Amino acid sequence: MRGRALTEHGDGVPDASVFLIPKGGGPAIASRTDQTGSYEFTAGVPPGDYGVAALTGLYEPERADPDVMTRFRVRGTDLTIGVRTVGQP
Repeated sequence: MRGRALTEHGDGVPDASVFLIPKGGGPAIASRTDQTGSYEFTAGVPPGDYGVAALTGLYEPERADPDVMTRFRVRGTDLTIGVRTVGQP
Protein backbone atom coordinates (compact mmCIF):
# COMPACT_ATOMS: atom_id res chain seq x y z
CA MET A 1 0.00 0.00 0.00
CA ARG A 2 1.30 3.46 -0.81
CA GLY A 3 0.16 7.03 -0.53
CA ARG A 4 1.23 10.59 0.05
CA ALA A 5 1.00 12.74 3.19
CA LEU A 6 -0.09 16.27 2.28
CA THR A 7 -0.54 19.59 4.06
CA GLU A 8 -3.88 21.40 3.84
CA HIS A 9 -2.34 23.30 0.89
CA GLY A 10 -1.49 20.11 -1.00
CA ASP A 11 2.27 20.16 -0.37
CA GLY A 12 4.05 16.89 0.47
CA VAL A 13 5.14 16.40 4.10
CA PRO A 14 8.75 15.17 4.19
CA ASP A 15 10.10 12.87 6.92
CA ALA A 16 6.71 12.24 8.57
CA SER A 17 5.88 9.04 10.43
CA VAL A 18 2.82 7.34 8.92
CA PHE A 19 0.91 4.77 10.96
CA LEU A 20 -1.75 2.22 10.03
CA ILE A 21 -3.59 1.46 13.25
CA PRO A 22 -5.87 -1.62 13.18
CA LYS A 23 -9.36 -0.67 14.39
CA GLY A 24 -9.80 -4.11 15.97
CA GLY A 25 -6.62 -3.76 18.03
CA GLY A 26 -3.13 -4.99 17.45
CA PRO A 27 0.16 -3.30 16.72
CA ALA A 28 0.40 -0.29 14.43
CA ILE A 29 2.33 -0.62 11.18
CA ALA A 30 4.77 2.24 10.61
CA SER A 31 6.35 3.83 7.55
CA ARG A 32 8.10 7.11 6.81
CA THR A 33 7.61 9.66 4.06
CA ASP A 34 10.33 10.64 1.64
CA GLN A 35 11.14 14.23 0.67
CA THR A 36 7.98 14.46 -1.49
CA GLY A 37 5.66 13.13 1.22
CA SER A 38 5.30 9.71 -0.44
CA TYR A 39 5.23 6.58 1.70
CA GLU A 40 4.84 2.86 1.19
CA PHE A 41 4.09 -0.05 3.49
CA THR A 42 6.31 -2.75 2.00
CA ALA A 43 5.22 -5.59 4.29
CA GLY A 44 1.91 -7.23 3.49
CA VAL A 45 -0.93 -5.28 5.05
CA PRO A 46 -3.84 -7.60 5.85
CA PRO A 47 -7.35 -6.58 4.75
CA GLY A 48 -9.31 -4.77 7.43
CA ASP A 49 -10.33 -1.44 8.92
CA TYR A 50 -7.60 0.96 9.98
CA GLY A 51 -6.97 4.47 11.14
CA VAL A 52 -4.15 6.16 9.25
CA ALA A 53 -2.22 9.10 10.69
CA ALA A 54 0.84 11.03 9.52
CA LEU A 55 2.80 12.75 12.27
CA THR A 56 5.89 14.94 12.29
CA GLY A 57 8.37 15.60 15.05
CA LEU A 58 8.33 12.14 16.68
CA TYR A 59 11.52 10.74 18.16
CA GLU A 60 12.42 7.13 17.32
CA PRO A 61 11.35 5.76 20.76
CA GLU A 62 7.90 7.36 20.31
CA ARG A 63 7.33 5.48 17.06
CA ALA A 64 7.25 2.17 18.99
CA ASP A 65 5.47 3.39 22.14
CA PRO A 66 1.95 1.85 22.32
CA ASP A 67 0.71 4.78 24.44
CA VAL A 68 1.63 7.23 21.67
CA MET A 69 -0.26 5.10 19.15
CA THR A 70 -3.32 4.89 21.42
CA ARG A 71 -3.52 8.69 21.60
CA PHE A 72 -3.53 8.99 17.80
CA ARG A 73 -5.99 6.15 17.19
CA VAL A 74 -8.93 8.57 17.39
CA ARG A 75 -7.17 11.28 15.36
CA GLY A 76 -6.45 9.18 12.27
CA THR A 77 -8.48 9.06 9.08
CA ASP A 78 -10.60 5.92 8.62
CA LEU A 79 -9.43 3.54 5.92
CA THR A 80 -10.63 0.12 4.77
CA ILE A 81 -8.19 -2.15 2.94
CA GLY A 82 -9.69 -4.91 0.83
CA VAL A 83 -8.26 -8.04 -0.71
CA ARG A 84 -6.24 -7.46 -3.86
CA THR A 85 -6.73 -10.03 -6.61
CA VAL A 86 -4.27 -10.95 -9.35
CA GLY A 87 -4.46 -8.53 -12.25
CA GLN A 88 -5.53 -5.48 -10.19
CA PRO A 89 -3.21 -2.47 -10.40
